[in-house]
Amino acid sequence: NRVRCEWGDPTDKRSNGFQEQAVKMIELGAKAIMAQTACPASWWEYCCDQAAEIRDHVPLSRNVSSADGDAVCPIEELSSGRVSRRSCHRYLDHLVLVGTPCHVQQKPEATKGSDNMTVNRHKPGIAIKMIGDLPMFLSPFTGKTFRSKGYIKWDAPPGCSAYEFFGCKNPGAMPFLGTP
Repeated sequence: NRVRCEWGDPTDKRSNGFQEQAVKMIELGAKAIMAQTACPASWWEYCCDQAAEIRDHVPLSRNVSSADGDAVCPIEELSSGRVSRRSCHRYLDHLVLVGTPCHVQQKPEATKGSDNMTVNRHKPGIAIKMIGDLPMFLSPFTGKTFRSKGYIKWDAPPGCSAYEFFGCKNPGAMPFLGTP
């Protein structure tokens, strides 16, 4: 494996530059996700996890040599090929940013014995994380989580959280950062 461990000197702040840059990249990714989806500030951990996952599944620019941009992904390289490039692409295909409002298909057994006229086969959900290439959603009304690959993403207006998009009370509003 080509994992490089770099130890820093606790008495010299300049020796931790590599580690600080790695943390900065995750922090910037999490802030971008939070700004784009206007998710509650209490969801920062979900956003950091997703920013790290995205960085694991996207090739580094130093590894790209082909014109189409395809190259080995960090997670593929770290796992010595146990995580395939196809699974990285599948993850990115199903990726839903944390805090995105979606309408999610219900399982057929949840609507068994009904037709399309009597039961709505979709329910509102807010994306909270990915388990492999399977998105996990949170119901804005009940607070229960569920998973599905059948969903439609909605584009909420800028500054509108998914809770506001569905007409629910936002559990933790974003702090006021001033007018742009």
